[in-house]
Amino acid sequence: MADQEKRKANRISGHYIVSYRVLDKDENIDISQAKDISSGGMFLTTSQQLAPGTNLKLDIKLPNCPEPISIYAEVVDSQGGVNKVVFNTRVRFLKFDEENRKMIEDLVEFYHKKG
Repeated sequence: MADQEKRKANRISGHYIVSYRVLDKDENIDISQAKDISSGGMFLTTSQQLAPGTNLKLDIKLPNCPEPISIYAEVVDSQGGVNKVVFNTRVRFLKFDEENRKMIEDLVEFYHKKG
């Protein structure tokens, strides 16, 4: 049986700078790069493997916004990537304000229509 697409929102590829911090831990903020984004989540690289269910605070720099937007997210999956130093991590967005949601939706719509 073929894998079924689980995503509910359009997703676009792109390289967006993301700073993230694991909530409820005394860890420093780490800088990363998103590989794709939708209004429901994103795929990014992380410097550590993160357990599913881990809550993060993300600050994402989008090309259509002068300041980074803040979003709370939950790790869906995190797999070893390059030499187990960079991990491919998928997150789903949990909480962000309406203005930030709209910015992501507008960005995705613009690039989705552009092809």
